[in-house]
Amino acid sequence: MEESMDEVRYESVGACLRAPRFVVAYRPGSDWVYTARRVIQSLSRVWAGAGAVIVPVERAASGNGYLLGLIRSYDPDIIAGHVPLVEDETHDDGAAERGNDSNGARDPAVLRHILTQAIDAGPWDDIARQADEWCSPFKGIHQDARLFPAHEVVHLAREADSYPYLTVMPPADQSPLVTLDLSEVDPVVALMIESRTGALDVHDQARLRQVALRVEDADLRDLVRMAITGQVRLAGWDPGPRYLAALGAAATGGQSALSAEQFMQRTPFARTRQWLTVARISAAAPPPVLCVIGDTAADHALAVLCDRLFHRAGWIPMSIWNDQKLASAAKLGIYELGHIPGSPSRPVLVTSISESQETLRSLISELRSYGLGVPGDPRGDFQVVSPGDLASEPGRSLLADPGYFSVRRRIPVRREADACSFLTPLDLPMPEAAGHLPPDMQWLVDVVLPGHHVPARPAIPGSVLTQIPPGGIPDAVARAGRHGISFVSANMGFVSAGAPAEGRLAHPMLRFPSAERIFAELAAARGETIQRSDAGRRAANATELWGSFDAIIADLTGPARRLLDAFVPPPRKKDGDYGGGYAIRGLGYLHFKHAECALGLSQGDTRDVLDRLAGLDVLRRGLLLSCERCRWQAFYPVGQVGKAFTCAACSHASNLASGTWYKGDPEPAWNYSLDQVVRTLLEQHGDIPMLAADRLRHGARDFLWAPELSIQVEPSSIEIDICAIVNGRVIVGEAKCNGRLDSKGRSAQQAADRLIQAAQILTADEIVLATSEPTWAPGALAAVESALTTGWKHGPMPKTTNLVSLGR
Repeated sequence: MEESMDEVRYESVGACLRAPRFVVAYRPGSDWVYTARRVIQSLSRVWAGAGAVIVPVERAASGNGYLLGLIRSYDPDIIAGHVPLVEDETHDDGAAERGNDSNGARDPAVLRHILTQAIDAGPWDDIARQADEWCSPFKGIHQDARLFPAHEVVHLAREADSYPYLTVMPPADQSPLVTLDLSEVDPVVALMIESRTGALDVHDQARLRQVALRVEDADLRDLVRMAITGQVRLAGWDPGPRYLAALGAAATGGQSALSAEQFMQRTPFARTRQWLTVARISAAAPPPVLCVIGDTAADHALAVLCDRLFHRAGWIPMSIWNDQKLASAAKLGIYELGHIPGSPSRPVLVTSISESQETLRSLISELRSYGLGVPGDPRGDFQVVSPGDLASEPGRSLLADPGYFSVRRRIPVRREADACSFLTPLDLPMPEAAGHLPPDMQWLVDVVLPGHHVPARPAIPGSVLTQIPPGGIPDAVARAGRHGISFVSANMGFVSAGAPAEGRLAHPMLRFPSAERIFAELAAARGETIQRSDAGRRAANATELWGSFDAIIADLTGPARRLLDAFVPPPRKKDGDYGGGYAIRGLGYLHFKHAECALGLSQGDTRDVLDRLAGLDVLRRGLLLSCERCRWQAFYPVGQVGKAFTCAACSHASNLASGTWYKGDPEPAWNYSLDQVVRTLLEQHGDIPMLAADRLRHGARDFLWAPELSIQVEPSSIEIDICAIVNGRVIVGEAKCNGRLDSKGRSAQQAADRLIQAAQILTADEIVLATSEPTWAPGALAAVESALTTGWKHGPMPKTTNLVSLGR
């Protein structure tokens, strides 16, 4: 929300120390289940890999809108691409067997090549394009970059010792990891389980201590339930006998050697969650529990995404739902989802990308027939929803430092209009993981400035988010995220040899840009320029008079509005008394009684309003006088009147004497004039876009406003009446006093097409149509919907909002 024009003060800011969030894209190929399991092996070796998501991406495909919408909510810091090994390429054709010698033994050199040689999986241009349109990941060390380039996709190969931004978990002297030997298990079931527990590839099995438990048919029912719910408490599975068998020890008949809870604490994914806790972004309602049903790679990816975002999500392939041996376990697992600890008091949401809603309703109807639910308990029920509805569900989760996921600091900041610059770096602690992971580990810091949320767009470069002194070297890589400005902990500038840990960290002085600067950067990313329109300059100048958007809106919507309106004579009244004031050549002037009548307040309160507005230069006190020579009547501010005044028409110096003021007054009476900018703003209905922005911010945490802007698009410019950022969402729109989109020389459809073109350039989240009329003219709203359907080419399609009766 816009503050006063320029001031320095201490403000409270929030910070969160957390692990990186990253998305791994993979080419599904002919056996997507196999590839997805290899991706999970890669996640299992990276710190916070249990919080990462995976997504199948076909080459040259436009992407799955359902997945991309949720990935946008997930807000990844890093986009990675799965890099297959030769082992993966030989999986289907059996070529690995051709590396055996005549006795069937594998040639060590060939085996080493198969297990370690990476295959170029690029180019990543399609993945980079989708990331640029839907997300706001880090764009590398180039501070002026406005697009996410393909070379910034992190190559995630299973044998690598390091990755940009990500930390490989080192071997540790602790209890060995416990894994499951799923080699004899249906690969789909194995993927269900490994999506919950993680898995190790051959490379990591060789360097880490692990105990692999043999999985038998008797274990599968319990493991399927565990895979769906993430809980072993409900499944009742006892891995103790398998654990002892793996160690070569005999069972004693006493307490289990390894409980199911202990197993879950020693899985590969549990290892990546060390020194982290699950933190939730505050929301008005608790996050849902849901289940995704379907056999495709997109279904699996949707389940993983939702599990990372919400309270819990499970995946049930249709092949398992219909499996004679495992179907009952799957159906019990989906029921148990609603009863895991912390689940909200609402039905389990059921969705699918590959299966129709009719199919899902049929499956749920079958499930209800078992009578597992408790009457009156909504958690035992189910609700079928579209995947497209999930992006609006509340509650977002992230893996953060257990002690410093919410840090508050008071620091000096400089406010310039609605821009804000920190005057000192944030003094932040080190996360707990820094004491356990290698010195080159990197974590992320989210910084939140209440009231000021920069939209998550790659178009906003790091140079706009950080202050770099002239000739200085930037030390931080920053991005605009969905939960504040995020920067990488590592100092990306000059670090001297032997510098202590503190000296290797970034200490940026952050900057939260104004709404106008943000819109300019969004346009620049599409090769366009932006500037204030004539109407925008009027709105900005008027706002400057009041000192802030809040202040002018208070008077445009409060009692003072009646006073301001009284300065505008009726359309046909050019001169003389018009009841509420006195007109001279179409300009209205008020004396005290006029003001008192317009405000409907007491004399004392009326005087306070007049004094306040006069102090802001919104009103000027003066006299209505006529020249002795030419009888030209005009308003003369008090500073221009002494014992004489100079005629504004003929420059004659007239004495201030009887006959120069209204003949009915014994002495000249004070009158008030409205500032010309404010007068023109009201006459040309420039207040409607401001009132629309005010309506949009009701109930919002964060709000930024820009005056009306013009995008310079050849061969002409496009004016945007409404330019606002509400809770980090970019909102643009059209404001009209007459409820019509059409105008002289331009039809409603042409106007709508231009509005959508501007919204696409600015990557709008919402398009608003606002009018002071009770309704829009027939066809106006339909024209915008038609233009949106046919003209929106890339990125998430914005919603449309209709605001009416503004200012009434």
